[in-house]
Formats: sequence, C-alpha cells, structure tokens
Amino acid sequence: MHANIKDSEFLMIKDAAHIANIEQEAVFNEAMMNFLKKHGG
Repeated sequence: MHANIKDSEFLMIKDAAHIANIEQEAVFNEAMMNFLKKHGG
C-alpha cells in the first residue's frame, strides 16, 4: 500500500499489532506529528 500512495511513509512500530495508536500511543503520536509537520498538516 505504501508504495502506491504518494508521499506516504512506512514505519514499523515495535510491540504493536493491529491498533498501534492504542498499543504504542506515544510512539504513534510522535510519528504522526512528525509526518504532519513535514507535510504541512
């Protein structure tokens, strides 16, 4: 999926399975904020 979405980024979050935003909340939120800052969000 990542390869087919322009400007997407892939991040493997350790110790998270299907709901990374809950299982690794701090890591997910940091990654999301960094992505949004880079892409004008």
